[in-house]
Amino acid sequence: MIAVNIAPWHYGVFVVGMLLILSLDLGLFNRKAHKVGFKEALGWSTLWFTLAMVFAFAAIPEVYDNESSERFLELDVNHNGKLEQEECLIKHDDAGFEKPDPLRFNETIFNQFNTDGNGVLNKGEYSLVLQHISKLAFITGYILELALSMDNVFVIVLIFSYFKVKPIYQHRVLFWGIMGALIMRGLMIGVGAVAVAEFHWILYGFGAFLLFTGIKMLFYDDEDGVEPDKNPLVKLARKLFPVHDQFEGERFIVKIDGKRMLTPMAIVLVTIEYTDVIFAVDSIPAIFAVTTDPYIVFTSNMFAILGLRSLYFVLAGMIEVFHYLKYGLALVLAFIGLKMLAEPWLRDFDIPAWGALVVVIAILLFSILASLLHKKNASEDSGDAE
Repeated sequence: MIAVNIAPWHYGVFVVGMLLILSLDLGLFNRKAHKVGFKEALGWSTLWFTLAMVFAFAAIPEVYDNESSERFLELDVNHNGKLEQEECLIKHDDAGFEKPDPLRFNETIFNQFNTDGNGVLNKGEYSLVLQHISKLAFITGYILELALSMDNVFVIVLIFSYFKVKPIYQHRVLFWGIMGALIMRGLMIGVGAVAVAEFHWILYGFGAFLLFTGIKMLFYDDEDGVEPDKNPLVKLARKLFPVHDQFEGERFIVKIDGKRMLTPMAIVLVTIEYTDVIFAVDSIPAIFAVTTDPYIVFTSNMFAILGLRSLYFVLAGMIEVFHYLKYGLALVLAFIGLKMLAEPWLRDFDIPAWGALVVVIAILLFSILASLLHKKNASEDSGDAE
């Protein structure tokens, strides 16, 4: 698989930047526990979205422009300093599966950036192509992961309701929950990227799993909600450590009669971490349908997770409004699964690189609109009944 050789320091700079922003968030803007209101949450959500778009339009093009020369030499099989369309569309065979380069060209993109119309791309044109496709892959992956995170938000609401966590303490426990999620998802993405690079056929397995999950979500309604007592990590935590029977503010560990004990807040945190791992099993395979470039998969996933906390406070009070959002998310998973399974046949069609993004956004907007209409009709029926 031809891939841009992103240097380790690119990952390092990104991680350090994220940690710096998070430290400012917890240490400066949210030092005191408080209830996060809708306006504050919307402001943070806007900030995270803006940072993601700045990264997409500024950092991603810069990273892939710097790495384009080496990739250009790999594709320039004729060594003439120019890339013909056939070289850009080069395919590789791996264990019997024909696979194109994940950041691949199609005829439309080639013609779009072949500005002089001479049928070849020079290094400058090629660099612009690579920047364009990488930027689009990041935005598509980010929107997809952010959308799939909405289902996670609804489960977090159930967790807080089950444990009766006061709104004043929800922000802090979500902060540490997000920190744990970043680490676990980073590890899962690393393993997934290595597996896909070594065994390309695993993408078809991902596709089948996502299709199955999407269909299951459409027809299966989990009426039991969250059951922490059945959570294996919660059971393990209670076996290994004594658990205090009362909340002690936002503290996870307390000392009672000289004995250290976990508080119920620690159990809440464990439950949230476990929930994120479960949801990651769906969302991480989904992004591999967009691109198998590890850097884009990692950065888009991290931005989506970082925005999850503020997204929770934006959506928490409006869950009942989004009656059909669950079905929209199910259709998104099913669509992505079908796209991955149909990849061998889709290669013969000149599908725009932004096609998947448009479909995902359209499904989500339709489900939200249907939810709002459902809410309006329900209110009118209620009024008529009175």
